[in-house]
Amino acid sequence: MKRELIVTKRGVLVLTVVSIFITLYSFYLFYSININRNRGLSNLQRISDIQSSNAKLKLKLANAKYHYLITNYDDSLKNYINTLKLNPLLSRAWIGLCELLIDQNKYDQAYAILKHLKSNTPHAKLHWEIGLLFIRINKYDSAVDTLIGVAEIDIWKRDDVYKTINRLEIDYEDLVIKLNNVNLIPSYFQYLLKSGMVEQIDTLWNYIVRNNIVVDKDTKSKYIEFLIYNKMISKAFYLWSQNTKDVNVEDIFWNGDFEHELQNTGFDWRIQNTKDVEINVDSSNYYSGNKSLRLQFKGSGNLSFEHIKKYIPLKHGKYYNLSYAYSSRDITTKSGVFVELRCENGQPLATGDMILGSNEWTKHSINFSAGDRCSGMSLAIRRNPIRKLDSNISGTVWFDDFKLDVIN
Repeated sequence: MKRELIVTKRGVLVLTVVSIFITLYSFYLFYSININRNRGLSNLQRISDIQSSNAKLKLKLANAKYHYLITNYDDSLKNYINTLKLNPLLSRAWIGLCELLIDQNKYDQAYAILKHLKSNTPHAKLHWEIGLLFIRINKYDSAVDTLIGVAEIDIWKRDDVYKTINRLEIDYEDLVIKLNNVNLIPSYFQYLLKSGMVEQIDTLWNYIVRNNIVVDKDTKSKYIEFLIYNKMISKAFYLWSQNTKDVNVEDIFWNGDFEHELQNTGFDWRIQNTKDVEINVDSSNYYSGNKSLRLQFKGSGNLSFEHIKKYIPLKHGKYYNLSYAYSSRDITTKSGVFVELRCENGQPLATGDMILGSNEWTKHSINFSAGDRCSGMSLAIRRNPIRKLDSNISGTVWFDDFKLDVIN
């Protein structure tokens, strides 16, 4: 007990000594930095006095005094003015002067300088800073015009521009018109898709459609995926059907016979490859047409399988019949393969029969209701893991001839 007490006291003593050392060292660093800073400013002042006609040196001094001696506005102002007397074309000096004026709430003077700078400075990097300073003095229209100019010139700065503009309280329709005037709508639309701004995206897409603005295929595909992800399946399907070859808007279950090449996106089949199951289109065994979808389980594990999915639009309150054909060969375990239907909100709609063992081509159907809130569903081909000794699934399943019909 005494030994433990001694060890504890030693530990407290060590911690106390370390704490005191850290505190003293912090004070040392603080005063060293300030001493070095003051020495640096003094040296810079001395060199500036010697080279009194060097405008860039005057600017360095002005910036140093403004940023390190925040309360000394008068001295900083004098240094900026001296710099500009030597070289009125030194844009950085005007920027520094504007920052100082804004800090002193002299917005009108800063605004006049910024307007002059914008008109007489061609550099996008400087225009970016000018745009941000316009925001600081609440001149949002000027800021938007300036920043849009930056986005027009510098493609690498566009996302930063769009992010900044979206934070401002401005009229969205006016913003869209300004972007369209310089052909920036497509890149702005891509930014919104990445940012997931649902309301702005919807407004902008309507504007794109009304004004026949050309959007590339890749951007349209991203928009369709965005709509699907945000559970706007009917709208996504309409757009997808307009932009996909051989698709009829009335054919809501497209490529149910696997005759078309799989796109793995939109409203075609989505297949996620896995090392445990070989998935491919088979032209040697089919129910109708010339192809079917084949799944070969390799017996490598007790799989949770949900790697095949498809989205389908529905109409509220309608009753549907989903039919499909399957065959199988040597499917092991008591947990086989089945078709699962879920509403876009995740609510279960229906489940097909479990496929086990070996079966010749068999036709199966599922009846279900879309209900009042379901405007789209996902169809997944699945298999659940089980707690059995014989749990590693192997064997082959084929699917073909999927059809979806409304029940009157």
